[in-house]
Amino acid sequence: MRSLLLLTPALLALQLAAQQGPDPARVKAMHDQIKAKVLDPANLAALGQTHSGCRPDEEGSATNDFSTASRAVGTTVNPRLQSPVVDANPVAPAERAPHYFPPESRLPAKAFAFVEQNGKVRSIADLGGKVAVVFLFKPDCKFTADVIGEIIRLQGLQKGKPFEILPVSIGREGWVGLASWRRQNMNLFPADFTFYRANPEAGTGTSVFGELFATPTTLILDRQGRVAWRFNGAMRGALADRLNQIVLEGVLETLPVAQQK
Repeated sequence: MRSLLLLTPALLALQLAAQQGPDPARVKAMHDQIKAKVLDPANLAALGQTHSGCRPDEEGSATNDFSTASRAVGTTVNPRLQSPVVDANPVAPAERAPHYFPPESRLPAKAFAFVEQNGKVRSIADLGGKVAVVFLFKPDCKFTADVIGEIIRLQGLQKGKPFEILPVSIGREGWVGLASWRRQNMNLFPADFTFYRANPEAGTGTSVFGELFATPTTLILDRQGRVAWRFNGAMRGALADRLNQIVLEGVLETLPVAQQK
């Protein structure tokens, strides 16, 4: 919640700066402060302890209990889905902490395409230089609920802002299934909340992001359409500060270099 409270003042400051002319020193100070916070090793380590998710394939997202808690040896699990293990979290330990990629090592993702309910196909390249949050989820994964609330709030803030929130289903439920899920959760979703589905065309789907270790997977893309942050699995309250960081980074890129010094 504190992260979400931070998001609004920062974006209001950016709107005011746009009206009065951006103050490079102020924007850089805001960016550096947030970046230092989100890259703090203790912060990253703590968030890494909260990761959990469902398998990205079609098996077991609803029927298996993926828990970050250690299991005793011999704990019974569904043998069709997995072997008895001490840690049933499908996210590999090395992938549980949030991953930040500095600009020089970011993976290009402009080819990623998503489908609107009317059949229109859009891609990251169509966003006109906006920062994007791509939330890859499956409605039947119980951990989707851990993140969807923050996604809903951020999408509600996106109008007129330099970012876009893209909740993209990668399940097989189709539009009918998504509509049914929405009806079952009418108290959660605003009337104007927008879902998308992944584009099935080869080379434009989730493969542009590399391996999916679990659902949900959340990515923050910079204004060049490159992956700046990646969260493998569900994690509460981690997006707003990091979205602020990448938005402010993009604002700095538009200012004259001489003014940033």
